[in-house]
Amino acid sequence: VPSHDSSGFKGVISYIQKEHEKNLNQDEKPELITKNNIYGDTKKMSSQMRFLAKENNRVSRPVLHVAISFHKSEKLTAEQAKKAVNSVLKEIGVDKAINQYLIMKHNDTKHEHYHAVINKVGLDGKNLNTSYIKNRLQVACDKIEQVHGLRRTEGRTILYDPTNEKGYRYLTKEEKAAAAERKKTSPIRDKNT
Repeated sequence: VPSHDSSGFKGVISYIQKEHEKNLNQDEKPELITKNNIYGDTKKMSSQMRFLAKENNRVSRPVLHVAISFHKSEKLTAEQAKKAVNSVLKEIGVDKAINQYLIMKHNDTKHEHYHAVINKVGLDGKNLNTSYIKNRLQVACDKIEQVHGLRRTEGRTILYDPTNEKGYRYLTKEEKAAAAERKKTSPIRDKNT
């Protein structure tokens, strides 16, 4: 469990920038990918996000923290990865014109991954819909993997399906059984979201 206040903007922004880790090598330090509708250091960004969040008193938890990783066999360029990450956020309703967010790339594990801190309250004062967010993220990631020709992640319970009117479908009993069998024999465990 990370030692930060996971409920507040300042704690999450500080965490994804790894400000609590002082001895990182240069190549392990996180990289800034995007600051959207915010500027300055952690203190400034968090106060801007908090200020906007207070505009909507129906939002008790305005901080949305999303982590996105690619399979270690994927060799994406910086531009391809940025495009895929932005596409996932767009799929869950994050709007570049309306939402405040920060995206950082982490390089301190075996394979790179990305963290996004998003203010659920937009510049228009409206709340980003995060109901069923875990399922929606699974569908969004599955869609982006298909659209961008990336390796499909094993172990998802819900998939992108453009032929279905809802745009997604749950795994069939047969698919669940086959996935459970593969899981037993596979040395590699994929994260499902």
